[in-house]
Amino acid sequence: YAMGYRGKLSFDLRRNGSSTLVKEITLNLDDPYSKDAVLSIADDNGKILQYKITKAEEEVELSKVPWDFSGKLEVPAKITYWGNELKVTGLGTQCAEGRGSITAVTLPNTIRIIGGQALSYLNITEITIPEGVETIGAYAFLSDTKLKKVVLPSTMKLIDDGAFYNTTALTEIHIKATTPPVLTFSINFDQSAYDNAKLYVPQGCKSKYQNAENWKLFKNIVEE
Repeated sequence: YAMGYRGKLSFDLRRNGSSTLVKEITLNLDDPYSKDAVLSIADDNGKILQYKITKAEEEVELSKVPWDFSGKLEVPAKITYWGNELKVTGLGTQCAEGRGSITAVTLPNTIRIIGGQALSYLNITEITIPEGVETIGAYAFLSDTKLKKVVLPSTMKLIDDGAFYNTTALTEIHIKATTPPVLTFSINFDQSAYDNAKLYVPQGCKSKYQNAENWKLFKNIVEE
């Protein structure tokens, strides 16, 4: 934020002095809450997390976790910036990818979407996706090789390509959706999960999952 400056700043991005315009960026410094603005907020431990505004003055997504973050990542339901409260409704693409020192993640029930590769290459052992989440992006949990347990909500509608691929330790998946979500590709889960993990589905829904595209690859489907 340019201290003391009001109004709009515009930038032309060009390649190495070329006359070819790559991108034009306009910042509205009268409104730091405008869509796509990035806010840096310290968590309770003093680590700076970045959030991108997805709906002006109302909603943000977690867009970047610092590379040296370790331990438990607790995503807040809301952040406060200059006295305004903004709801956290998503995890941005690659926001925590490769932060191998993260050993646990908790998500608030304000989350609606988990972006592609958002939580890949972590050292978490379980994850509960809260009610309200509808979409898990491509390769969101790729190569979380210590992940053993996944809980998916009743609101789940789409699990994109390779979302849980190479999660080779996975032994149990609990899904609360009575209608099988779209599972876009056969490698959304690792073959070891299809062969060895138990897929727990709601009472009366076993046949739905046994006949649903790609869900039917699970050899152990149990009602609960």
